[in-house]
Amino acid sequence: MVRALRLPLALTTIGCVFAAACGSPSGGAGPGAIPSGVGGRDGTDASAPRGAGGGSGARDGSAGARGEAGGDGAGGTGGGYLAADAAGGPDPGVTPDASPPDRSPAGDGGLPGVELFEAPCPSNTPPDPDVAVGPTLVGFANQSNIYFFTKGGKLDHQLRLQPPEGRSAGDTKITFDTSSQRWFISEIVGNVGSGYGTGIYVSSDAGGTDFKGSIAVRTPALSDDPNITVTTDKVVISENGGCLWVLDKEPLYAGGMTAVAPVTCKTSHTGQIHQTKFGGKPTSTAYLVTMADAQTVNWLSVDGTPAKNDVVVKEHKVSVSTISPVPVHGYVKQDGNKDIAAVWVLAMWQDEHLHWSKVVKCGAVSCVHMFDVDTAMSTATSYEYAVPDMFLFYGAPAVDRSGNVWSLMAHSNGTTPPGLTLGGRLADGQMVAPTIIVPGVKSVGGTGNVRYGDYFAGAQDPTDGSAWLVGEYGAANGPSCKIVHVTR
Repeated sequence: MVRALRLPLALTTIGCVFAAACGSPSGGAGPGAIPSGVGGRDGTDASAPRGAGGGSGARDGSAGARGEAGGDGAGGTGGGYLAADAAGGPDPGVTPDASPPDRSPAGDGGLPGVELFEAPCPSNTPPDPDVAVGPTLVGFANQSNIYFFTKGGKLDHQLRLQPPEGRSAGDTKITFDTSSQRWFISEIVGNVGSGYGTGIYVSSDAGGTDFKGSIAVRTPALSDDPNITVTTDKVVISENGGCLWVLDKEPLYAGGMTAVAPVTCKTSHTGQIHQTKFGGKPTSTAYLVTMADAQTVNWLSVDGTPAKNDVVVKEHKVSVSTISPVPVHGYVKQDGNKDIAAVWVLAMWQDEHLHWSKVVKCGAVSCVHMFDVDTAMSTATSYEYAVPDMFLFYGAPAVDRSGNVWSLMAHSNGTTPPGLTLGGRLADGQMVAPTIIVPGVKSVGGTGNVRYGDYFAGAQDPTDGSAWLVGEYGAANGPSCKIVHVTR
């Protein structure tokens, strides 16, 4: 069943309107998503230092004083951490209900609607969930399983990836390319000769029923977590490492494309180089992003094509206020004080702005640190989501046609199972307080380094410009995923 919610579009006191979900795990301090400051045009991030300006409002719910380097902080005003959808949705793996969504009217008092439906996630491995949206279907990738839903939440069809050679090994990503009206999917492929490959699958049309595959990247060792960025004329594959591969797009349509060599393996990075999905019309330039170090965002542009022999990769390093990223394991906690992984999100680009996030330490918990990179000026601004006594992590951005940026986050603490929280920054700069939309019901995994998520992701609807997101949570019978549609 699709659940429709209403979220406030202002940083105000929020009451608990769903009785079954009352009793905030975070205590009495108010939620706040506080802009850290306004970036300058000199390639720096003019965010307020930690503990100054908006940062204090986000951390403890008190009024944020004006920061020395930042803008005016808007403080939390107390009240509960709003929760909804307390039932937690159907059990994992159950086909979503085919009934039409209970749509909340959009626009009443500036409030958006939020629709949720369940997507199956494996119980024994991280799902690496990804979402993409076509004219009529929502594509959901869960390792090597691809599900296509109607926009009302009904399962339309599903596929299991079959590479031209070797075996599917997951880390799957899915994108809908509006310029060609085709779905593009990437995954790791094992047993490719004596090594590994990256499988790329392209649909024949927007229906998503017929795909052709290529092993377009071949490596002697594992090229982990291949990401796929699709532009109007090329496909760029990035990895958890410094290499980039650039492929002409159209030869992929027929499948069986010959593998290509990387164009570079010398990018400055601190791990994964993340793909970027487009909001609105895609460009011929591919955009990717990573951190060069704790105080430098490195966004990359890729222009040209192999066919024209004019590929150019440029790194654009933007200084930002120093962040303290959380480790993947050993920091974020869930119910029972058990460890839970905090990994990565995909980025989005629209109108010369690249949106991305990192999970950072803030006191004894974690916050979601959002970056807004102006790719025309090569500058960056930052803002954070935080809730007292609660770990917020992941933080996938989805930008809608109006320029509002919605962020889907996981939340948990030592007594709270992992659930899903939504926050936002409107195009006019107003912040939407982080709000629980899916409470966690049960902790995920066993003991030790519990794998969880590995990715959250977002996409824009090419039909109406609305935002879609996906993330994992702890359901009653094990980990599951929610697809989240933010309507206007």
